[in-house]
Amino acid sequence: MLEHIGGRVVLAVAQKPFEPLTSGSGILHQFCTLLPLLDEEGVPANPDEFPAKGDVWWMLRPGSRGLAEPGRLLIGILEESLYSGDPTKAHYQVVVDSVEALRARDYVEILDVATESIGEPRQLVARKTQIDLDHVPQDEVFVRWHGRLYGPLRTRSEPVSTQDGQWRVRFLPVQADNTVLEMSDEVLRHLPPGAEHRLAVRVSLDSRAPVESAWLHTCQYHLISAREFQTAIPHDAKRVVFQTDDLIIQRVAKRFLSRAQRREFLSLMTELQEKIAASGEELRREEVEPLTQLAELVRSEDAYSQRLAAAVLEMGILDARISDAIERKTKEHIAENAARLQTEINREIGTLRGECEEWEKKIESLKNAFDVLKRKQTRELDVELNALREACSRECAEERQRLDKQIQELSRQRHVLSENLTKVAHDLGVNRDEVVNQFLAISPLLQQFGLLPGAKQASEPSSTGSTPPPPLACPEFLLPAFITRPMLQESPQVQETAFFERLCRHVQDAGFQYRDIDLLSFHVSVKCGDLTILGGLPGTGKSSLPRLYAEVLVGDDYDMCRQRYLQINVSPSWLDMRDLLGHINALDRCFQPAESHLYEQILWAQEEEAQRGQESGMYVICLDEMNLAHVEHYFSGFLQVLESTESVRTLRCFAPDAVSPASTFAKWPAVNLPRTLRFVGTVNFDETTRQLSQRLLDRANLIRLPSDSLPLQLKEALPVKPQGSPITLRTFRDWTSTTAQFDPSLGELIDALRDHLTVLGCPMNPRRFSAIRKFIASVPPQLGSPEQALDLQIAQRILPQMRGLFRPGAREAMDGIRKTLENHRFTFPESLRVLEDVRNSEYPSALFDEGTSA
Repeated sequence: MLEHIGGRVVLAVAQKPFEPLTSGSGILHQFCTLLPLLDEEGVPANPDEFPAKGDVWWMLRPGSRGLAEPGRLLIGILEESLYSGDPTKAHYQVVVDSVEALRARDYVEILDVATESIGEPRQLVARKTQIDLDHVPQDEVFVRWHGRLYGPLRTRSEPVSTQDGQWRVRFLPVQADNTVLEMSDEVLRHLPPGAEHRLAVRVSLDSRAPVESAWLHTCQYHLISAREFQTAIPHDAKRVVFQTDDLIIQRVAKRFLSRAQRREFLSLMTELQEKIAASGEELRREEVEPLTQLAELVRSEDAYSQRLAAAVLEMGILDARISDAIERKTKEHIAENAARLQTEINREIGTLRGECEEWEKKIESLKNAFDVLKRKQTRELDVELNALREACSRECAEERQRLDKQIQELSRQRHVLSENLTKVAHDLGVNRDEVVNQFLAISPLLQQFGLLPGAKQASEPSSTGSTPPPPLACPEFLLPAFITRPMLQESPQVQETAFFERLCRHVQDAGFQYRDIDLLSFHVSVKCGDLTILGGLPGTGKSSLPRLYAEVLVGDDYDMCRQRYLQINVSPSWLDMRDLLGHINALDRCFQPAESHLYEQILWAQEEEAQRGQESGMYVICLDEMNLAHVEHYFSGFLQVLESTESVRTLRCFAPDAVSPASTFAKWPAVNLPRTLRFVGTVNFDETTRQLSQRLLDRANLIRLPSDSLPLQLKEALPVKPQGSPITLRTFRDWTSTTAQFDPSLGELIDALRDHLTVLGCPMNPRRFSAIRKFIASVPPQLGSPEQALDLQIAQRILPQMRGLFRPGAREAMDGIRKTLENHRFTFPESLRVLEDVRNSEYPSALFDEGTSA
């Protein structure tokens, strides 16, 4: 019974790759076998549950060949092999696209360093400190020395010899500030049962399986569950600074040398060390001794070291070896290594820029505190104003009652006077003279009250006049209640790793399945850019991912998702921006929003940001099948405004004088596109859709979802609610950084790709390079490495803009890119997958547009 199908298993590479000839086809594939170590629950694998040789088959792809080193730890998902019914064959194989190197987010590897090998903890990152291992370690490890644990530390490995399977390892700090955790190894004794694993396997150092090879090598591993290890770390764990030798020399040289001398000296020393190491020759004692004395005197930091350093420079030992190289390679070095030089510059200014970002965050925090205080005072003023309004209403009511009483009294007096007038008229016939005298006495009072014939009360309306009807009023545009109601408190800060775990869990609970690398790429692309494009064949889940992401953004406020998420189905008949936003009704002189409701959604986001600032929630707009119509026709105005660096990004919707001032939307002829808006477009790559222009691709990440890694049967999609605090604009900005620090070899890789990219019509430009740096800097180290981030950017930012695939030299350029990526010491599986898709695509013109560029 195949009990492990679909489970993620920790495995060790059992042998070197081999290439059997596929029967009847003549096609060569590379294969390798893997030895299961731990199952998905962390339980050691039982060899009896893996028939035949106790191993698992693995068919290598071009991007994964660098992982096939005997003894390397991998993790992957198992599936049934083609030969599961044959008792002499392996019953399991790994899903090809699921294989990746074992990361620190799954298991923490502990490496022991001999006590006598170093004298102090800082020497763990010294240039001369190297340890020999029987296998390739993880990229990030913890080191145990002298009863203490130090980490996380990044490893740099190289094979000592292919004959004995030994690897030489150096350590570097992971954090940009060179700090590492220091704790007693007693924490390992408090781990729960089953969290710690000490494993040993025997692997083959040639292309034969371990059971068939006589050239065997034993690998030993010390692994701890990452979740249990993080729980065991004390809250008061000490942080220590591990400065490398290069940083120490730079700091000391800064004190004793001028700026120009220090820069020249460090450059010459570095180049000299590299040349000595590359030559492999042994120097005479009189050649090595001055350099050794100089290094010791730089560390001593006294006045005598400065004089001796100057004396060594005057001896000319350095000038004789590198002066010719400086003159020969200066111009060539600057032209060919621009990216590496930029990386070194970024590393030098990284600390200062990090401090600037901290100050910017503090300023943003103060602004948020000011906004909260402002809103609090506004609410207090509103309460006071309402109290005054109620008091005025009471006074008006009392005054109205008093006036009503006066009117009643005047009416009574009028009635009395009328009765007296009737009596006077009666008495006039009896005693005329006496009545006339009485009438003359009261006539002034009658005139005052308008009781004389012909007199009119000024306050009485004319009986023949008519009141004109009131003008017709247009319906008022009302904002939703979640925007108008006051915000009681700030949203709590959410850790990005916790948010990503919430996203993965919600996607799985909803019945969907995406690769973790695709979810990570989509999340970083959305938070770093205003426009993200999801591409692929129909049915790969492109339209569902933006909705799931919007649901995770609102968290506990799940019922608010329908206000913050808008899906727009693009029509092939769209010709300009009016089809997306709306148009003016010339007869009624009013603006009529389009059926997409995008105009109203932008107004909601604009008004919420005006009231709440950084505490505003995020809005996701999905343009479903956006390439059914020309994107440049209906979305051009948005592309121009979204790339603006101004604080207010204004989009004009209609002319103010073209509508009536009394119409519903008259006061919003132009809208502001706030930073809380995120646009996601989905595109199908087939012969029925429009092509994407290079101008559009230069401003967005194109994430191509694979179709071959989806399961054969999905669970039924269920309406599940995510849990967690809502994500605000302030949180999104805290998750984003612009300071990218990565290995110099990655910068050299970009330089090596420049010529090939120029041939393919997508040369590197400043906008694209700046976006790549921002993406790499914004990937959390707990979720991905800079190498993985650069792999994603090559696949999403650079390769989608290739042009002229059928021109002379295009195929050679593609082969050059593939070989450069395959031969690099880091793996680039996503970039190689996109290259392979382009080569095998039936509709290459649907992927790339030969039209105009930006």
